[in-house]
Amino acid sequence: MLQFLIAPRRARWLFWLAIVGVSILAFMPGDEVPVSTGWDKSNHALAFFVLAGLATFGWPTSSAWQRCLALVGYGALIEFVQYFVGRDAALLDVFADSVGIVLWQIVMLVTRGQRFAWGP
Repeated sequence: MLQFLIAPRRARWLFWLAIVGVSILAFMPGDEVPVSTGWDKSNHALAFFVLAGLATFGWPTSSAWQRCLALVGYGALIEFVQYFVGRDAALLDVFADSVGIVLWQIVMLVTRGQRFAWGP
């Protein structure tokens, strides 16, 4: 794997820092966040692409399925909470999160030269 790029312990710290950052942005009042790509769905995809990458480096022995399901669950939790804090909750946002996760898996597939990127 590409572990030489980032040590698991450091990746775990960065992962949790990113989770905090994404959560703050997701639960801020109003629909205008201070950091944006300009399109809400690309914001979601980019955030979850980064989270998927950090999760891969942080927990290299866990299966990609476990990491992906956990991240999709986190995305769904964000939308659930947004419903109660006055933000727009949308299933399309969870889909955009999933696109970011799948894009990361495609990167892993290409860079690792494996048939499937879903293994450990």
